[in-house]
Amino acid sequence: MPHVVRQRAFSKRWRVLFATICILLFLDVRSSSGQIVPLYDVIYRPPGVGYLILPGDHFDIIYQWGHRSLAEEMLSSLETSLAGTDSLIGVRAGMHMPVLLNGYSDRAGGFASTLPFKQEISTASVKGRGLSRRHPDWISVVGPHEVVHSAQAEYSDGAGIVGLVRFFAPDAARSLNLFVPPGIAEGLAVYRESRLTEGAGRLNSAFFNMLYRASFEKGKGWSLAQMLERPRYTTPFDRFYPGGAHLVKYMKESYSSNVVQRLLTWQYRIPFPAYGINLLYATHQWPWKIQKNVRTFYKNREVKRIRALGPLSYAAALSSSNGLIHRRPRWLDSRTILVFAVGYNVRRGFYRYDVDTGRRETIANTTISDDAFFVLNLDSTQILYSRYVEDAFVPGQKIADAYAVSLDDGKMTQTSRHSHVLNPVQLPDGRTLALRNKGQFNSIVEIDARGLVDIIMEFPRSDFVSLIPRPGSDSLAIILKAGTHQALFLVDSRNLSTESLRPWIGFDNATIYDAAWSSDGRFLTFTADMEGVLNVYAVRAADNKIWRVTNVKYAAMEGGFSPSNSRIAYVEYHDQRFDLKIITFRPDEDQALDPEIARFTSTIPWREWLGEKRRTWSHLPVRPYNAFRNVSLRMLYPTLYLENFSSNKNDATLGTGVGLALQFADPLQEWTYYAEGIVQKSNFWGEIGGAWAGFILRPSVSASSRPKTVDALIIEEGEVLEQRVIRHRKEVSFGIELPITITDNVYRTSFNSALSLNMRRDKFLDDALSPLAPERRRLTLSHGWSYRWRVQRNRRDLFPNSGVVLRGFGDLDLATTEVDSENAIVGLADIYVPLLTRSNTGIRLNGGVLDQNSPSVFNLDFFKPRGREDIFLPAGRFARFSAEVRHPVLFVDDGLTLLPIFLQVFYVYGFADHVRSIDEGTADYSSLGAGAGVQFRLFHFFNIDLKGELAYFPEDGAWRGRGWVDSVAY
Repeated sequence: MPHVVRQRAFSKRWRVLFATICILLFLDVRSSSGQIVPLYDVIYRPPGVGYLILPGDHFDIIYQWGHRSLAEEMLSSLETSLAGTDSLIGVRAGMHMPVLLNGYSDRAGGFASTLPFKQEISTASVKGRGLSRRHPDWISVVGPHEVVHSAQAEYSDGAGIVGLVRFFAPDAARSLNLFVPPGIAEGLAVYRESRLTEGAGRLNSAFFNMLYRASFEKGKGWSLAQMLERPRYTTPFDRFYPGGAHLVKYMKESYSSNVVQRLLTWQYRIPFPAYGINLLYATHQWPWKIQKNVRTFYKNREVKRIRALGPLSYAAALSSSNGLIHRRPRWLDSRTILVFAVGYNVRRGFYRYDVDTGRRETIANTTISDDAFFVLNLDSTQILYSRYVEDAFVPGQKIADAYAVSLDDGKMTQTSRHSHVLNPVQLPDGRTLALRNKGQFNSIVEIDARGLVDIIMEFPRSDFVSLIPRPGSDSLAIILKAGTHQALFLVDSRNLSTESLRPWIGFDNATIYDAAWSSDGRFLTFTADMEGVLNVYAVRAADNKIWRVTNVKYAAMEGGFSPSNSRIAYVEYHDQRFDLKIITFRPDEDQALDPEIARFTSTIPWREWLGEKRRTWSHLPVRPYNAFRNVSLRMLYPTLYLENFSSNKNDATLGTGVGLALQFADPLQEWTYYAEGIVQKSNFWGEIGGAWAGFILRPSVSASSRPKTVDALIIEEGEVLEQRVIRHRKEVSFGIELPITITDNVYRTSFNSALSLNMRRDKFLDDALSPLAPERRRLTLSHGWSYRWRVQRNRRDLFPNSGVVLRGFGDLDLATTEVDSENAIVGLADIYVPLLTRSNTGIRLNGGVLDQNSPSVFNLDFFKPRGREDIFLPAGRFARFSAEVRHPVLFVDDGLTLLPIFLQVFYVYGFADHVRSIDEGTADYSSLGAGAGVQFRLFHFFNIDLKGELAYFPEDGAWRGRGWVDSVAY
C-alpha cells in the first residue's frame, strides 16, 4: 500500500511537469523569422558618479560615493527586518540581492526590480504627507518595504511553473511571482511596513486611511478590482495602495494564519489565470463573497468610528469637483484666495479664487515639490516655491530648486541653480531661507542673491518639514521631525542656531503636518491627526491658547486665516476630491484644548534623537563597483522555431529550429548583452548584441547570421515562377540614442533621436542551401527623431490637449551591390488644439510627407487613410492630412477578478484622412468616419485599446467597417 501511494505522487509530479513544459514551449515558440528580444535596458547615470559595494549576508549595498553611513544603515535595516518579512511571506529560497543607493536625485523613491533582480532607492526622503511620519527615518521604512516585493519574487514552494522557469531564468521566474495585481504586491508591503514601528506605517496613518474610509461616503466602497488594480482615470491614482493594504489586513484578521502563503503558493504553481483563482484557493471563498465581506467588515467599522466623532463641523465649499485637488489656500485679500490646484481637466498650477463668486483664474501653470509648500514674499507680489528640475540628459536625476512666480503676470523666475533646496521663505529682514537635502535628512540654509546657499542650522539627523516666519516679528516657527515625533518649534531668526531652538506645540501620538501664520502674526493654524483624523487647529501666540476649528469625517487640513482673522480657508477631503472650504473662526465658541497636551515635546529627549548614533557596520570591507566585471548571466532559456507551412513541394523549407538564448546585465544596468544560438536545417545560426550606458549617446551593437523563408520570383528558361526560398542574412548594426529633456514643467518639451548604421549581406538559397543568385550587400544609415514642444495632458485627456509633436524617420542606402538602393524618409507633425478641454475632448490635426524611391522600404499602413490600408503607394512623394476628435463617454476604472479585465474608459471619435501625390502621380485617397473604443487592462499589466469604426471612401462611394486592437502597452 505505501508503494501505491508513492507511485501516485510520482505520477502527479510528472503530470505537472509535462503541463509546465507544454506551456513554456507555447510561450517560446517562434516562427523562423523571429529574433531574440533584449530584455534588459541600459540606464544612463550622471557622469562622474561612482559606486562602492558593502556586502552583507543577504544584501549587497551598492552605494554612491560619499554615502557609507547611509549604506550601513540600509544594510542594518534590511537584515534586521528580514525575519519578519519571511514570516509574512514564507520565503523558502535563500535571499541574496543587490540594493542600489543613489544620492544624485532629490526626488525620493524606491522600487524592486526583477529585470534585473535588485532594489534601487534614493537617499532623499519622501516629502509631504504620503508616508507615515512616525518612522525613525526614511531608510528604516523604504528598505523593508521593498524587501517584501523582493521576498515575494523569491517565493518558492515545491513543484510549479515558476520553479521550472527559475531553473533556466531566475529573473523571469521572479517576474512570474510578481505577475499579480499591484494592490496585492503593495498591500503586502504596506502591511509589513506598518508592523515595523509601533504606531507607524501607512496603515496607522490618518491621511492614508482617509482615502479608503471616504470610499464608503456615498456607497458600498471600492469593489475588489478597484482595491487591487491601478486606476488610470480616477483619483486617488494610488488607490491600490490603501485598497490592497486594507484587503491584506482583512484577510490576515479573518482567515487562517497562512492565507498569504496560500496566495503566493498558487501564484508559484500556476501564475497565469485571473487572480480571483488565487483568492479562492487561499480563502476557500469566491471573490464576490470576499468583496461583500470586506465591504461589510470596514463599513461597520466606519459607522462606529463616525458615530464616536460627535457633532461634525460644517462649512460650505467654495470649489468642489470630482478629481479636483486644492492645496494650501492662502488669502491674498478679503475677497481672493490663492491655491495650488490640479484636476481631471485642470492644469497643475497656481490659481486665485473669488470668494464671492467662486470664479477661478489662472496665475501660472507649474509643478511643485511633493508637499506643495509655497508662501508669499514680503510685499506679497510673488509666490515662493520649489520644484524638481529634470536633468537634460539623465532622466532619473531631478534636482530641487527655488522659484518665484509673479502674481501680476505669472512670470516664473528660478532663484537657485542645482542647489537641492526646497520650501524657500523670506524673513522680515529680507533674507531667504530654505531646506536643503542631505541624504535622508536635511538642513536649513540661506540663499544669497547669486542663488548660492550657506548652511545655517543642522543636526546629524534633522528632518525639517517647513519654515513659517511670523509676520512683523523675528520669531520663526519650524515643523521638525525628531525621531518618530513631529512637532512645532520656535527659534529667533536673528540667532538661527541649534542651541536656541525650543519646542512649542507637540502632542503624544499625534503628528503636526502643516502650519501658517495669520497676516498680523496673532494666530497660527496647523493640522494635526489627533484621534486618527486630520483636523485644523488654531493657536493664539500671545497666550498659547489652542482651539479645534474643524471636526470632520475624513480630513481637514492646510488652514489659512483671512486678513480679519474671522474666517479660515482650508482643504477638506471627500471621495475623489479635496474641496476648498471656508469656515468662520469663533474663538469664544470653538472647542479649546487643554494646553498641557500640547507640551508633550518638552517631556521627550528630542535633542538626543536628532544626534542619535545608528548601528554601524564599519568592520565590513568595501570594494569598488566595476560595472563590466559585475555583468552576469540573468537568463538562459530554450527557444523553438517552427517552419511556416507551405503546400508547394518546390518551396524551400527550414524545418524546426532549436535554440538557446542568454541575457546578461549588471545591477546598475550600465552593460547589457544578449545572445542566441540556433540549430536549424543542420546548420548553426545565431545573434549577439549589447549596449552600454556609460556614454551619453548610449551606443549599441549587434551581429547576426539568420535564415528566413521568403517568397521570391525565380526565372528559369524565361519562365517566371513564384517560389519560397531561404534568405540567409548576415547583419552587423551599430546604433546610438540620445534623449534630451528641454523643459519638464507642466508643458513639456523634449527631443529624442536615434541613429544606426546597418551592414547586411543577403544570400538566397534553395532547399539544399545552394546559392540561387549572387550575394547582395547593403550599407544603410537609419535615423529616427521626435521633437515634442509644450505638450500637456490632463489626467482624463485621451491624448494631449495642447502642444506640437514633430517626428521623422528614414533609411538611406550608402552603398549596395547587385540591388538598387532604397531610400525613404517620413516626416509627421501632430498639432493638439486646446479647445473643449473642460470635457477632456481631444482635437488632433496631423500632417505628413513621404519621399521614397521604392514602395518596399517601410510598411506604410500608418500613413494611409484609415480603412484604406490596402491601397498601393508607389515610388514618389506624398502628403498626408488628417484630423481627429476624440471624446470620453464613460470613465469606468473597474473590473473583474475571475476574468483578468479592468475596464478604464469608453470613448467615441470622428476622423478625416487624406493622402495625395505631391508629384504628377494620380494617387488621391480619402476616408471619413467615426468609431468607438474601449481601453482596458488585461492581466494587470497590459493596457489595450480596442476600436471599432465605420469609414466612408468618397472616391469609391463605399463604406467599410472594421475592428482591431490599436495598441498594446506594458
